[in-house]
Amino acid sequence: VRLLVEAGDTAAAKQVLQEASNLYHGDLLPGNYEAWVEPERARLREAQIWTVGQLVAIFAAEGEQLEAIQYARQLLEQNPLSETVYRQLMQLHMAAGDRASALQTFAQLKENMAEMLGAYPSPETLELHRRILV
Repeated sequence: VRLLVEAGDTAAAKQVLQEASNLYHGDLLPGNYEAWVEPERARLREAQIWTVGQLVAIFAAEGEQLEAIQYARQLLEQNPLSETVYRQLMQLHMAAGDRASALQTFAQLKENMAEMLGAYPSPETLELHRRILV
């Protein structure tokens, strides 16, 4: 994929990444706790996260915010506490001209962090939120 992007063939890279992403249908053998399963399950999950992250980056770089947003939301399904992905999603909404969705994304992050961790977003996220409000 990296070679395709470096060669300027992002269309082929997107196709390969989308096909790979579509092959993932959730965790490997859910409910199975044999010793070999968890490392393989984690490896496949990480590969899916990387694949979808690459799709977000490529679509965002090409100015295709709506597609990037779709994939960023998939990343949040995998990790609903990833501030990095929330910030990326907020920025994508702003690039798409959708300030309300950017603010809603921040509110969702704030609520998830408070509920699941008893924590508050990082200064970096708060600064992005402040810039969106202005």
